[in-house]
Amino acid sequence: MEFSTTLLFPVQNGYRLTLTLMLNRQMYLITGTVGSRAKSGNLYHYELDITGRSVSRLEWIRGLNDWLLRGQPARHPYKVHYIYRK
Repeated sequence: MEFSTTLLFPVQNGYRLTLTLMLNRQMYLITGTVGSRAKSGNLYHYELDITGRSVSRLEWIRGLNDWLLRGQPARHPYKVHYIYRK
């Protein structure tokens, strides 16, 4: 998983982050270690190697797909997902 922030986190195996995300009124807890960091302007871009989550991988993927579809249902890259769900 990738994310960007102004916060500076160490890139170490022992350093773990837990992120709380709210997607479509569903709360997800994602835990992982910072795999990499890159600076761009005033932001740091991180890659989080997921080590645990509050829901199964399938539920996490479904939640992300629903979030994408609700945000931009008419855009071409997501049209296939929209058709399959109907």
